[in-house]
Amino acid sequence: YHIMKDSNVSKYIVSNEGKRERYMIIYIYKIRVGLVQNPGVVFEYNPRTKLRAIPSNNTNINTKVRRMRETSFFNIAPRLFNTIPISLRELEVSSNLEKDSIETFKRKLDKHLANIPDLPGNILNTLLSE
Repeated sequence: YHIMKDSNVSKYIVSNEGKRERYMIIYIYKIRVGLVQNPGVVFEYNPRTKLRAIPSNNTNINTKVRRMRETSFFNIAPRLFNTIPISLRELEVSSNLEKDSIETFKRKLDKHLANIPDLPGNILNTLLSE
């Protein structure tokens, strides 16, 4: 694999799938802190699990629709977000330094993802199996 020198993409993630999953986590974070409009992602706080994004409900629907929902943003992105450390999930944005706060989140996320080998299907599967 060739590692891209793009400053906006983690140097540890080279596969397109890995980049897509990283962007999903970042987008859920932006929804949580109110930097982008929330399309319907629900967050809940539980004393045991702390802050979590709730994946879409796939029960009581036919198999074909359930399979489509299971691979949608509304199911995968919250599950990915829930696998990152609590300290990242609960990281707040300071109102006057939004851009710096997002960059801080990305840096910390990249540090976490650096410990996961970037192989096709590996980031999602590794994160969801933990």
